[in-house]
Amino acid sequence: MEDLADKGIDWDAVYESITKQLLETDEDFNFDLYQVTAEELVKAMSAGLKSATTISEEDMIKMQTALRANLFEFAAAKTVMQMKHYRALMMNQKKEIIAFDSFKKLVANEGEVFNQNYLRTEYNLTKQASLMAVKWQELDAEYLQFSTVGDNRVRPEHKLFDKFTAKKTDPIWKRLYTPLDWGCRCTIIPGKETQVSEKYNSEWANKMVDPLVKGKIFDNNVGITLEIFNKSHPYFSNNLVVNQRKEKDKDIKNWAKDNIP
Repeated sequence: MEDLADKGIDWDAVYESITKQLLETDEDFNFDLYQVTAEELVKAMSAGLKSATTISEEDMIKMQTALRANLFEFAAAKTVMQMKHYRALMMNQKKEIIAFDSFKKLVANEGEVFNQNYLRTEYNLTKQASLMAVKWQELDAEYLQFSTVGDNRVRPEHKLFDKFTAKKTDPIWKRLYTPLDWGCRCTIIPGKETQVSEKYNSEWANKMVDPLVKGKIFDNNVGITLEIFNKSHPYFSNNLVVNQRKEKDKDIKNWAKDNIP
């Protein structure tokens, strides 16, 4: 993914908006920050869904709608989390509110991590997960096989599952489905009954994958759940729904529906 600073996003204006809002109000939601986050993730989703070749228009609309809703909710949760983080920086050691320019600089410095480094990683995950959502729908095979890229960058814990094969109906694919981690390049391909191993069966795979994904967003098959960022992500510990701000959350989703393609 190219540098987000090169994609027309005026981060200085966003940080100016955040700084002014936090110093002048008690609101912990910033629409400018939410908008750029949601737009980038929706672009990533669209890039991943372009891989579709056989999915019907009806199924594609269903997939797009569900994934978009999930990304809007994630962007909202991330925005609230960031705003709370920035608000905690408003006071100096003397418990005095710091000056506008100094505070804006702090917001921008912290924002570099959230909105460049983290957002780039979230973009890449969204694109790959969207591609894998398509693949699950298009894999018309009785047996599926886990497949790594096969180079020296493959993580040992992922290499462990290379060539693992089971029926598509086997519950193991609800957990052992890629991406298995941030930056995971593994995939799922059609398999054959002759490739099924008695020793390295689905019970073995479930036991081995458990410590990798348990309690994380990667304990998921995006093709089944149509969620990329589920409630295991720490951002959701402070999201709008958890904080019982349902009306605000409704407003945000309606706005996103009308303003983000």
